[in-house]
Amino acid sequence: MPRSPLRKVLKDPVILRDMHNNPDSFRFPQGASLTVTATHWPPHNFFLDASGDGRDGGRMEPGSAIVHGPMEADVGLGPFAQTVARAGVVDFTSSIFSDDRCLVSRKGPKEVDPWSFLLVLAPSVWVSLAAAMVAVLAAVLLLALPSRHRRLPLGPLAATTLFRQLATLLYQAVSWGGVSAWERTVLCGWVLVSLVIGLSYNSHLTSLLAVRRISQPIHTLRDLIDNPRLTLILTPSTMITAAIARSTSGELFEVQGLEAEGRITYHPVESFPEVLQTLVGRGDHVILGSSLVIDQLIAQAFTEKGECDFYKSRQRILPSTHSMVGQKHSPMIHLITHTVTRVVEAGLYDHWLASQVQNYTSCHHSPSTLTVTSSLAINNIWVIQVTPQVTGKPEPYTGDITKVQAGLMSPLL
Repeated sequence: MPRSPLRKVLKDPVILRDMHNNPDSFRFPQGASLTVTATHWPPHNFFLDASGDGRDGGRMEPGSAIVHGPMEADVGLGPFAQTVARAGVVDFTSSIFSDDRCLVSRKGPKEVDPWSFLLVLAPSVWVSLAAAMVAVLAAVLLLALPSRHRRLPLGPLAATTLFRQLATLLYQAVSWGGVSAWERTVLCGWVLVSLVIGLSYNSHLTSLLAVRRISQPIHTLRDLIDNPRLTLILTPSTMITAAIARSTSGELFEVQGLEAEGRITYHPVESFPEVLQTLVGRGDHVILGSSLVIDQLIAQAFTEKGECDFYKSRQRILPSTHSMVGQKHSPMIHLITHTVTRVVEAGLYDHWLASQVQNYTSCHHSPSTLTVTSSLAINNIWVIQVTPQVTGKPEPYTGDITKVQAGLMSPLL
């Protein structure tokens, strides 16, 4: 026996009361037939389109469509993003998940940071080291003030002391001839500091030279806008394109100008797996899309190649919450909301999503640095090549101070 349409069944007050009072156990006594729309919706008169012009948008990413009534389906599975425009023609269930939009780019090559020698010590240590040098220099000069038998004026004495400090810090030979006892005492404290700092620096630098950094330069819309070699890939007629078109200021408004420069291309979401491997894989294109879709794309690429070659930007734009939809004022919304809430709170939706997409979380926290074992290249030790060695007398004012040799310390010491 054919089942009655849902709209006819919902006219029964007994059924309506039972739906409201017993959402956990409610069942239609005689069943009911209903019309449902999902990602593929023809032949329903249930139009989904971000631009609001009533066209059928075809297959779209989650939350990218706008409900444009009247709605003839009883329930829309979606999930669809909740917006004010959509709320005018449909009712939403409780939220199934939240999403946002971000950029996806290809990671750069594994490379050595040429400034890694500065990263060995924290900025606070560099500042403390400079302060200690000044304190030792000040102590030497203050102790020399009352001495009537000092061999150098204060100016040359300051230059000589500073030169000895630098030479000691750089593990260079220092002659202590002509140095008074009080000056030796102060400088011995500096030798102790230099020894601890130098040994720590050498050991840490050796480890740091084995690190390769993976370049990830695109993390915001500003990075995209300011890089003229990058082209943006969008899906036509989506929430993103509608938001860009409506913008009158800010970064989204600047993104509008990229189209006049020929820096925006449009591709359907079905072609994104191929686009990711070809255009984005070349390094001169980025995709702006749903974080959920991008996670799926990255997971698919990892499944195929076993490498996390792509990364998501840190900036998130256009956040949205996603739900199922139903007819305006339909009692089915209350019933579905009750079930959706239980499913979401139990974590089943996230579990189902992760189980359906292979390697869904494999690249969520991929490292930006790698440790390797390889021979040193010229860019590892470039600072030694471009910095001249200094050898000579630090004080031009006297000839009886033993010559002190000083040069730059090799990071390989």
